This record gives sequence, C-alpha cells and structure tokens, in this order.
Amino acid sequence: MKNLSVLTKLTMAMLACAVVAVLFLAYSSFSTNLSAWEDRTSREQLEIANNLMKQIDIKLHERQADIQLMSEEELIEEYLAGRRVDEGQLEDRMREITDDTGMWLEADVVDIDGVIVYSNIDKVVGQKIEQYPERARAYDHVMTGDQYNSDVYICEEMEAPTMLFAYPVYDEEKPDEPIIGVVMTHLVWSEIRDVILEGKSPEVVDLYNKEGFEIYAKGKEGQEDVLVVNEADEPSVKIALEKGAGSTIMKSSHLDEDAIVSWASEPGYKDYKGSGWIVVLETPVSEFRQEALGTAFNALLVRIPIVLIAVGIMFLLLKKYFVKPLISIAESTRKFAEGDLSTRIQIESNDEVGKLSSSFNQMAENLDDMYKNMEMKVKERTKSLDESLKQSEKQRIELEDTKSAMLNIMEDLGIANKEIELEKTELEDQKEELKKVNLELDSFVYTASHDLRAPLRAISSFATFLEEDYADRLDEEGRDYLREVKNGADRLNRLINDLLALSRVSRLKNPYEDTDMNELIGSVLERIEFDIKEQNVDLRVEKDLPTVRCDRIKLGEVFVNLINNAIKFSSRLKRNPKIEIGYIDGGKDYKFFVEDNGIGIDPKYHEKIFGIFRRLHTQEEYSGTGAGLSIVKRIIDEHGGSVWVESELGKGSTFWFSIPKNLDKNSGKGGKNSDTKPQDYKEDLSAA
Repeated sequence: MKNLSVLTKLTMAMLACAVVAVLFLAYSSFSTNLSAWEDRTSREQLEIANNLMKQIDIKLHERQADIQLMSEEELIEEYLAGRRVDEGQLEDRMREITDDTGMWLEADVVDIDGVIVYSNIDKVVGQKIEQYPERARAYDHVMTGDQYNSDVYICEEMEAPTMLFAYPVYDEEKPDEPIIGVVMTHLVWSEIRDVILEGKSPEVVDLYNKEGFEIYAKGKEGQEDVLVVNEADEPSVKIALEKGAGSTIMKSSHLDEDAIVSWASEPGYKDYKGSGWIVVLETPVSEFRQEALGTAFNALLVRIPIVLIAVGIMFLLLKKYFVKPLISIAESTRKFAEGDLSTRIQIESNDEVGKLSSSFNQMAENLDDMYKNMEMKVKERTKSLDESLKQSEKQRIELEDTKSAMLNIMEDLGIANKEIELEKTELEDQKEELKKVNLELDSFVYTASHDLRAPLRAISSFATFLEEDYADRLDEEGRDYLREVKNGADRLNRLINDLLALSRVSRLKNPYEDTDMNELIGSVLERIEFDIKEQNVDLRVEKDLPTVRCDRIKLGEVFVNLINNAIKFSSRLKRNPKIEIGYIDGGKDYKFFVEDNGIGIDPKYHEKIFGIFRRLHTQEEYSGTGAGLSIVKRIIDEHGGSVWVESELGKGSTFWFSIPKNLDKNSGKGGKNSDTKPQDYKEDLSAA
C-alpha cells in the first residue's frame, strides 16, 4: 500500500465504498422485509390462537347447554321421580338422544341415592357412583345445586380422553323439592380436534391444560399422547402459562430452531368459564428468512447500477478537484527537496488544496530567505562562541574561589554541631534532674501524707472521746463545735488519702498485661455492688468488650471512680439512676465510655473538672474531695490515652477515655524500685 499512487488508492477506496454501499443496501432490505414478515406473522398467528380458543369455548358452551337440555327431558324427570316410566322407556329415550347428536361418547343417569340407573356402558349400570372418582366428584358438586364440567382426563371405562359434563335434575311438579338426580355425559374428544383442524393454522399447534400437560398436538391425531407429557417447563409453554396472550421469537423445542411463538388462553364464553387451557402456535423463522432474502436480492439488482453510477461520478470529481492538484503539489515538493528553491506551485482554486499550495509557496519564499541569511548568522555565531569561551574561563576561576569559601563554611558548621551536641547533653542532664525532683516531690507528698495521718487520727479519736464521755457537760454550741472538729479531721484525712493515691499513680508501675475488659468490669461491679443495689441503679454493660493491654489494677480504678461519680450525681434525682458502659473501636485505639442520666456538667467546666481537688459543688450538696477525676486523668495519661467528657446541665454526662492498641509489651514494667505491692496500691486508690 505504501508504494501505490494516490490515484490507485482513491480507485480502491471508491470500489470499497461501492461494495459497502451495496452490502448495506442488501442488509437493510433484508432486515426490513424480515422485520415486516415477523410482525405480520406474529399478528396473524396471535389472531389465530385467540380465535382457536374462542371457538373451543363456544363448542364447550354448546355441550354445556346440551347437557342442560338433557336434564330437562320429561321422561328422565318422570323416571327419577318414580312416576309412570320404566327402565326400558328410559333406555330408549337416552339412546335416541346420544344417537341423534353424535356428540357424546357416553351418557349416565344417577338417582338421588348415587346409583347409576342408566349408562351406555353396561358394566357401570347399577353401580354406586363413588366407584368412579371423576363421576363421584361431578355428582358431589352437582348435588350442591351447580352444574359441572371437568378438565380433560382419560376415562378408564372408555379408554379414551374426554370431558365430563353434569347437570342436576329437578321435579317440575314439585319445584320446592331438592334435586332428584343427575345426568352426566362424556364429550367425544374429536369435537375439540375438529375445531382446531377446521381453521387455518401453522405447522405446530399444541393444546395444554392448566397444569402444562399436552392434550392435543397437530399431526398427532391419535389419543395415545393425551395427558402423557408435561411440558410446563418448556420455554414456550412456561411463558404461555404465565401470560394470557402474546407472541415472541424464541428457540422452539419442537422445531429445533428459532420460531415465532404465539399463545392464547381460554377467554370463556357466556356462562362457560373455561378450564384454564392454553394453545401454543409455532412457525419456523427459516420459512420467511428465505422469502425475505429473495425479496432483498431482487431489490439489490435494481440498486447496484445506481450505486455504481454514483460512485463513478464521485470518483471523477475527486480525481479532478483533489487528486490532480495533490499530484502537482507532490511533484513541486520533490523538486524543492532536490535543491531547486525557486520551485513554485500554480494556484488554481481557493479551497483547502489552493490554501495548501499558497502555504507551500510561502514556505519556499521563507526557506530561500533563511538560506541567504544562514552564512551571515554562522559568522556572527562563531564570533559569539569565541567570546563565550573567554567568559567560561573567567567563570571557572570564580568557581574555584567559591569552592574554597564553601570548605571554610563547612569547617565552621562542624564547630557549630559540636556546640549543639554539648547543649543537647546539658538538656538531657536537666531532664534527669527534673525526674529526680519529681520523684523527690512524690516521695515528700507520700511521707508528708503518712506523717499527717497520726495527728489527724489523734484529733479524730479525742473528738470522739469528748463526744462520748463529756457530751452531757457541753451545751449545744459546744457539741456543734466538737462535731465540726471531727468532720474537719475526717475531710482532711480523706484529702490526705486522695493526695497519697494521686502520688502513687505516678510512683508505682505495675506490669502491663492482656486484660479481658468483661472480667475487669465484672470485678469492679462486685466491689461496688452495695452502692448499686442501695441506689437502685439500672446499670447496663455492653457485651463482648475487647481484650486490652494495660495496667489491670489502675484501669480498674478508672472504672470505679467513673461509676461511683455516675451513681453519686444521679442518685438525688427523682428518677432512678441509669448507667451504661460500652466502647467503640477507633482503629488505632479503643474508646470506652460511662454514660449516666445525672445532673450534667456546664460545658465551661469540662476541662477544669480534671484538675486536682476541683469541685463544682459544696460538701453539703455532694461528698468527696474532687481528686477522683485527677486520678483517672493521670492513669489514662500514663497509658498514652486521652480522657474527656460530653455533657450539658440537666442532660446527664458521658465520660470517655481511650487506650491505644499498640502499647509496648514492656510498657508499665515497674515496681522494682518500690516496696509497695499492687494490692497495697489498690487499697490506697480505693480509699480515695
């Protein structure tokens, strides 16, 4: 293709366009004819299906009317009423009825006691009706006062497919009396077959009952296949059972190819309601594809010359106005490339090709000017390069000087780094000194707290002795003073205990361990069980709490403080205290919460309440020292977590704290430098 000329390529392209146009016209004609044939056949076939079902219902309605007339036969009525008719007369009249119509395989007369008093089949005469299931079903139904017609079934006595019709017999002379008997007839099945064969129908016509059993198939005129094959799962039957009427194209299991499938169900006729039958008609698509192909071919023979003439005219126009100017441009370009800069193209039009020629001429003018100026610029550039070389040498010398200066700066930076390291060492020393000061402060608090306990106990004890031994010698004011002394000593003792506990939070380090929070909260609730029952607390703990690596004893005290606070600040309200304990998985940490329905906290105090001994109420309103939340915060800080509160006045409070998931397994190892056991620490925190 690369070596072919533009004219050759254009010729091939035009031929390809002609072929594509012919193929498109052929396909379009074929598709149009095929679609029209499919639509027409679908409509006609659906109309045939609906008409077939209507004719069948009319035929069955006629048989239903015939059995009604039979029930009104005077002789049958007289016989069943026991008046002036013998069996011979009944038999003669019944034979006349069945022979005249030719529509009934068999007719029965059943009396009020359920005995078959007449039948074309001698062996059933005198038998009880219950011996024959379908007859018995019809008899029971008719005795309620309604007519009966069955679906198609195989009658064992006649060994043939049929339908059973039954109608009650009344005594005309005694209209108020109940039913005196029943007449029954079996339809000749060829009646249904003849209805289908009388009209125009496609190659495949199948009749099914409401359960999907085939009861008639065109081409199978015998009776051996009736009610034998259940095709409810066949696509065409399944869609017909689901939808009342319609047409579609689908794969036919009977024809083993695509077919137009139409179906219709019984519409009923007058008082005949139908048995739920459906009819399915199928016409193979191959029949009309061949016809559509022939029609398309004939149309194509007419259109091919027109297409070829149009393509030829287009080819000549393109050759004159497009290919010829392009060939001229190509020839001029070749000469220009060989060095003939004076080559120019003659412009014959103002279209895109003319503009291309004009652009080529302009380019040639510009290149000619550029060539003339090239030698002058080369000379100027050579001179410029010489000057640049001299400038580069000068810059090299300056770079050498800059390098020396940089080395001096790097030497100065080394001295500065040494000074920074020295300052870092001094900072570490100060940090260690601060740790020692904090330890000494904790030790002082611990020692001072213990030293203050003895005199406080003495004050409390002597106040108690005075109250017990000398109360009768003191007036009321003196006894009030004595109670104030004792209460003050007790409050100071609690403050010392809280201060001691707060000190031990930082001083004592228990090993971290994997702790089941369900078990931990269970042990906490056992410790405060008395308070929970006394205040009638409704306490709920979320199930399946996680396992957390932590200081088990300290985290237990966190829950003790938060639950006790929740009980304390909810117990004086008119409603019973409600407390909920749970958690959420925060990804990198676990966030636990203790929620209550207590008095709530003003948002402006949310940060202040975690300070040591910070109280929002008087001692008379709520007891305590205010150290509990400080202990909670210090324990959570030690674990690398956070603690906060969400609350408003009068709307309860929710205290949250987080514990990181990735705590080092060696975190919290301590106690080597402490003589206090974890149990002692637990007792100190409980006292707080």
